[in-house]
Amino acid sequence: MAAAIASAALLIDCSGQSLTGPTPGISLVTPAELFDHPPAWPGYHWTYNGKPVGWRVIDTSAGPSHCGWEAAAMLTLGWPPGTSSPTAVHARQYLRDPQHVLQTPNLLGTLDLHARLPADARPTGLRYQGVEVYVSAAEADSDVYVVGGGVAERWPRSDPTTLCS
Repeated sequence: MAAAIASAALLIDCSGQSLTGPTPGISLVTPAELFDHPPAWPGYHWTYNGKPVGWRVIDTSAGPSHCGWEAAAMLTLGWPPGTSSPTAVHARQYLRDPQHVLQTPNLLGTLDLHARLPADARPTGLRYQGVEVYVSAAEADSDVYVVGGGVAERWPRSDPTTLCS
């Protein structure tokens, strides 16, 4: 029975690449479970290679409520992933906005809530409750992948950063 549980936890995408491996004690949460109703800033507390990191490394939170953007998730990464970003110049912003509350022209890619993880996508080491951020070398300037629970979502980059006043 333990072998069946461990094999059920090993998730494979359409290209045959493992999305996540068995991780004792961590549930297989999907991106939708975390980001359909994203938390207010400072958002979730992620780890990088198993060590806790702060919002200057990764921030995943709802858009500002005073602009009516709380339904959208904003992911801001220090760039390259895993580094601390003292300013927006050293960070990249990615958006999950299935309700189109942002209406931004700044997107370099498209949101796909049922994406196929590209063969060249690699985990960044950033993880929260079994959800991980992946980057594809071919798409690094336009998208990141948020992966968990057997689901891969492609979040488009906003450049310049989408802000509300």
